[in-house]
Amino acid sequence: MTFQCVQCWRIEEDHSYEPLCLDCYHAQQAATALPPIARTTDPATSHAGAMLTTHTGARVTHMAMIDAYVRANPGYPRAVIAQGVGLSEYETSKRLSDLKSAGKIEPGPAVVVRSGRQQQTWYPAAPKAHA
Repeated sequence: MTFQCVQCWRIEEDHSYEPLCLDCYHAQQAATALPPIARTTDPATSHAGAMLTTHTGARVTHMAMIDAYVRANPGYPRAVIAQGVGLSEYETSKRLSDLKSAGKIEPGPAVVVRSGRQQQTWYPAAPKAHA
């Protein structure tokens, strides 16, 4: 990964996982083809957390765990998926959104979960036909 400033070069070379500068974070997002986690209007703390999650590889790792779970267990809601992969419902919700944006999973019908609320079920995305 090529970063745009001296500070971020130091971070990469010594393998520390401190947040990158915003310019380098956006360059990393473009290079990894993942949509940004934080909105441009979010506070600096949200951007720092997003940079850390992406730079450490946690985002991609959690996406892979959830994608594998959904492929092996289609049709479950977020609460069940979170329990199955050992992540919080909040983190699972964020990564389900990433996977949906990437076209890897798609929503199914909503079901009522233990709390009495409805949650979306998730399925592997149907293979796209080549033209």
